[in-house]
This record gives sequence, structure tokens and C-alpha cells, in this order.
Amino acid sequence: MNNKRNRRIAMLIAVLMLTMAFSTTGFAAWMGKTIEAQYRNVTIFVNNQYKQATDVNGKVIEPFIYEGTTYVPLRGISQMLGYEVSFNPQTYRIDITGSGVDPSAQYEILILQARIAELEAKLNEQGSYDLGDLEDDLLSEYKRIDRTLDIEDIILKGDKDDIEVRIYVDLTTQTDLNNWKALLDDGDVEDFLQDVVDDILAQYKDADVEGYIEDKYDKSKLVEFTIDTRGNVKLGSVSNMTLSELEEELYYEFRNYNGIRDFEVTGTTSKIKVDVFAVYEVWEEDLSSTKKKSITNEIIDFIEDEFPSATITGRVISDDQWEDLMYEFKN
Repeated sequence: MNNKRNRRIAMLIAVLMLTMAFSTTGFAAWMGKTIEAQYRNVTIFVNNQYKQATDVNGKVIEPFIYEGTTYVPLRGISQMLGYEVSFNPQTYRIDITGSGVDPSAQYEILILQARIAELEAKLNEQGSYDLGDLEDDLLSEYKRIDRTLDIEDIILKGDKDDIEVRIYVDLTTQTDLNNWKALLDDGDVEDFLQDVVDDILAQYKDADVEGYIEDKYDKSKLVEFTIDTRGNVKLGSVSNMTLSELEEELYYEFRNYNGIRDFEVTGTTSKIKVDVFAVYEVWEEDLSSTKKKSITNEIIDFIEDEFPSATITGRVISDDQWEDLMYEFKN
């Protein structure tokens, strides 16, 4: 009987001790603690900008130091870094959400995004901008050379890599002719063409541009022009000879000269391409490299007499069914 009574007493004591342990643990979780904190005017900078942490009501909360650790308000710091903080008083849970973007930078990001969209739209618009559109813009922009000579028309030929510019004026009267000569002598024509070329290169910066100004009255070319590698306009004198006429002149001048049999001239008056057909045995067996260079230089000089500003490239090809390439030259 006593043993049973003793076991019951022991069990009651154990239950009581366990209950007290749980009660003590719960009590410890809610108990307060007095600490000694140091306030030393700790300042906060985000991306080198001074910031003040505030509570939910906007009151400034100053950081403090306790046992060597600096403590800052969670809500204030989180909001500085672009996060939102919420607190559930029922469960004592803190939630931090957001993108982590500084709110002060958010507006700038939106502005940059809008600017990027604008530039992309312009690039897409430029992608559909063709020579026809550029032609219309040039004609609208350039209505005259100086104040004395009107532009009748501007036509662009070719593609974005190789553009030929044809500009038409009307020199019907002697006054028109005199005005043209004065503009040419004063450099106004070259300045005008440079402006036109600059506008073209602004749209097609890698384009090779050449062209001419023509008198619609008698359909004669007044001046031709090309550009150098920097986009600077170079005026050239105009020859009345056509490329087919040049081909005939070369034939009569050099036929049977060191095995030469015929010529074929293609290209434009500013970029002339010449094929020289010659006897294979003569060029491959009888002529030295020095002699070949001398002969082709003579051909270049002959062409430059009529087209001094032209770029000349040429080939010497065998005058047989094989058409072997035997020599190449250029000015």
C-alpha cells in the first residue's frame, strides 16, 4: 500500500516539475531585459547619399551601439534599400518584400527605360528609311545653290553602300551661265555638294558617294564629284567623252601594241574598269614585269587625259577561249 502511495506522490511531483519547466520557458520568451546602449550620432549613407531611418509613422529612429554591435531599425533600413516591411502583431512575424531597388533611383530607371524605348523606335524607323525617303528629304532641304541658282531635281541611284547623286539645274540664259561660273569659282558649288554628301552619310555612314550636276537645258554635265575616305567632296573636270567612245579610242591607240588586241571599258566616268585583251605568248613569255607595268601606265595616262579624277582599275586577259588573267593594274 505504501509503495503505491509513494509512486503516486512521485508521479505528481514529476508532472508538477514538468509544468513549471514549460511555464518558465514561456515566461522567459516574453520577459523584458534592460540594456545599456550608446548613441554616437551614427549616420547612414546609401550609394554615398545621406539617409535617415524612420518608423512606420515617419519618426526618425537613431541607430545605437550595444556590446560592440550597431543596431539599426529594420523597417527604415529596408525601405532605404527598396524593400517593404510588414509586421503581424498576432504572430510576431516580420515580412520583407520588394525588388531591392532604391526608391530614389526608381524614377531614373523608368526615365531610362522610356528613353531606350524611344531610341529603339527611332532605330526601327531608320530601318525602313530608304533612298527614296532620303531623296525626298534632300530635295525639300536643298532648293537652290546659294541664292542665284535653283535646283530643279535631285535623284539618287544605287543602294545604301554605293550611291550616285544626280543633281539637275537649268542654265537657260546667259545670266544663269554666269551665275553658275561664279558659284563654281567661289567654291560655293563644292560647299553645296559637301552639305548634300554630309546629309547622305548621316543616314548611310559607310556609303561610297559620287555623282554629278547636269544642265537640264542641254543635258550636259557641269561637274562631277567623288568623296575621299573621310567623306570630303572632290570635284572632277567633266569630259564629253562617253565610256564607249573611250573604248574605241583605246582600241585605235594601242591595237597591236605589244600583243594588245582589244579593250572593254565598263563602270562609270568616275570609276572606270578596263579589260585589255592581249596575246598570251607575248605577255607571258616575251614581256618582263617592268615592261608590263610601263605599258599599263601608258594606258592609265591615256585615260586620265580625258578623266583626270577617275579611279581606274584594269586587267590584262589572254585573247583566247581561256581568257587567262595575266596582269592587273590601277592608278
